[in-house]
Amino acid sequence: MNFKLDIPDEKKGTIPLTLEVGRCLFVVGRTGSGKSGLLQKLFKDHSSAARWIPAYRQIWFVSGLVSITPGQKDNLEKTIAGYSKNNEEARWRDYSPFDRVQIPIFDLAAAENSRARSIAKAVDDNDPERLEQLKQTPSPIQQINELFHLSNIPISLNMPKDGEFQAVRSQGEAYGIEQLSDGERNALLIAATVLTAPGATLILIDEPERHLHRSIASAFLTQLLQQRPDCAFIISTHDLMLPLDNPSSHVLILRNCRFQGNAIHSWEAHLYPSSTSIDESLKKDILGSRQTILFVEGTEQSLDKALYGLLFPNVTVIPKGGCRDVQHAVQAIRSCRDLHWLQVYGLIDNDYRPPDECTKLLQQGIVTTPYYSVESIYYHSEILKKIAERQAKVDGRDAGGKLESAKREVLQKVSYENHKEHLVNRIVEKRVRAQFNSSSPTKEQLASTKPITISIDVPRIRQDEDEKLKLFIDNNSWEEILARYPVRETPALDAIAKALGFQNRAHYEEAVLTLLKEDHQLIDCVRKEFGLLFQETVHSAEALSLQPVKQLN
Repeated sequence: MNFKLDIPDEKKGTIPLTLEVGRCLFVVGRTGSGKSGLLQKLFKDHSSAARWIPAYRQIWFVSGLVSITPGQKDNLEKTIAGYSKNNEEARWRDYSPFDRVQIPIFDLAAAENSRARSIAKAVDDNDPERLEQLKQTPSPIQQINELFHLSNIPISLNMPKDGEFQAVRSQGEAYGIEQLSDGERNALLIAATVLTAPGATLILIDEPERHLHRSIASAFLTQLLQQRPDCAFIISTHDLMLPLDNPSSHVLILRNCRFQGNAIHSWEAHLYPSSTSIDESLKKDILGSRQTILFVEGTEQSLDKALYGLLFPNVTVIPKGGCRDVQHAVQAIRSCRDLHWLQVYGLIDNDYRPPDECTKLLQQGIVTTPYYSVESIYYHSEILKKIAERQAKVDGRDAGGKLESAKREVLQKVSYENHKEHLVNRIVEKRVRAQFNSSSPTKEQLASTKPITISIDVPRIRQDEDEKLKLFIDNNSWEEILARYPVRETPALDAIAKALGFQNRAHYEEAVLTLLKEDHQLIDCVRKEFGLLFQETVHSAEALSLQPVKQLN
């Protein structure tokens, strides 16, 4: 049996779709796009052969006992079907929710009793073939228990008395199903409704994932659909993974709907046949922008977490230890982009990485700081100026003089021969390693019998670095020194803090964090040092065309 679905579309007129028994149509869209209204419309069109599980369904019971008679159940079904078909308010308001929740429980008990009577009749008729056939067909309760097991729902059901259901968790004591969790009751009601439906039924489920963890919802629904290949399904959901987990299904994406009075008369819809991937822009329309995560170096208590939390307020900042940990976290999540709704970046210290390495990292979503390390950002020239002005208000000294004194102190510390030599050695080491790595022999060279010589002019590199650092010191180029060298490995940063009136670096850096919280212009100035990473995370742009930020020569 096939179900012909006509979906009014405001641009196309009508979107026709034939939904075969054994197939599923997923309806996805942002909140307010008309998903529930469309399910109500399709239920109206096929009410004689359809079951509708609305999103506003009640999921709690007074007890595990069936409290309605067969006659009451039939009348209730007819009344609810008529109400849902003839009243627009059925889109958002239930009719007799307490009684509605009894219907699937009644049907489940009736199906169990019917099977028991069939088994008894086969025994009375001495019909071993029929008896064996019934034994091979699991009862609805057995199907639900198997479904729960495969979905990692840790309970099993039984019916010790006619019309009374109990649950057991991990071989513990039995208890009434009214004591199940919200998610367990939701799963039970959906499963009972689906498994007791007549064959060739169109089953409409609005938001089956309610109260269910993502890992449970997908497995539960996928297994449930497989149990009823004799029915057709229409399922509305906010979970884009459900269609992906059921690749043979069709997907209808709703972008908007139009009302006439209280009724929806058309939708803006896009139909995607089975096995068609969903465009990224449509995913954004449905779910909103991806949640942005920024992995950084350090720990929860480190400078990185505190500073980046202020600089990038619209993202979740997660410290991951060292730079390799950050790289692995970003690469692992980005490699399975279709399995989540996250936008992931990494931010690591520059550590005088070669420009080609920074570019390669950037292409992977990992940005290097504009300075040698994160600590240097606390000593940005604009931050030093603002801190000096704030301190001048406290001690009455001239802010400009205080700032110049601080810079003289730091340049003096850097100028000390042992500190200067240490900074030069660190950069020489990195340049030599980079040149050696870039000169590594090719496969062809390794395969040959000729000697391989790698020549690196270390004295020239050292002379070049000596001259560079001397030039920066002579020109008072504090920003260049911060960007190029590991100044944190010298007393220079402590010298700045004390020259500005702080006891030590820690007190100075705490004052910087306080200043950044209060001075929005200053924090914007620092953010811009991070280029397009700042634009992406602060302004929540969805697509970042990664371009190199400030690089070192």
